[in-house]
Amino acid sequence: MADYLKVALLFALEREARPWLKRSRALLRATSDRRRLWWTVTASGEIAAGVIGPGERLAREGTRWVFNQFRPDVALVCGLAGALRPDLCVGDIVLAERLLDRRGAIVHRARSEFLSLAERTGLPWRRTSGTTLERVLGRIEEKLELARESGADWVDMESAGVLSEAAER
Repeated sequence: MADYLKVALLFALEREARPWLKRSRALLRATSDRRRLWWTVTASGEIAAGVIGPGERLAREGTRWVFNQFRPDVALVCGLAGALRPDLCVGDIVLAERLLDRRGAIVHRARSEFLSLAERTGLPWRRTSGTTLERVLGRIEEKLELARESGADWVDMESAGVLSEAAER
């Protein structure tokens, strides 16, 4: 990994990005429909925060749009996910080692150098596995069933779309 990195932070919704935007003082760089891209420079690289849209299809299209505006070395899916384990709490930072399908088959495995890079930040990462669905699970029974079937620790609606677009780059 290079010492100077271009990092894309990908958020489904603008409200998920707001806490980071307040701290970073990033400047709005591009807009398109409901998509937004903010940009800032740090001592170790450039960071772009993009609002890509909710759900797998919009996440894929939004990720393509962000990647065309800002060619990152690393992209992180940020924002909300539903915990499928009782020991995951609000505010936990999860580092996905694997993305699983609903049956537990590995769809994507994170590259070891990215896992190492993330852990070197000193942030309190929790190594986990996740899965992506097209809808929000509102009932605890649904979450328990998904956890049992997939073996995932959390669920979101965007990671599979982001990863499918990133795989083409």
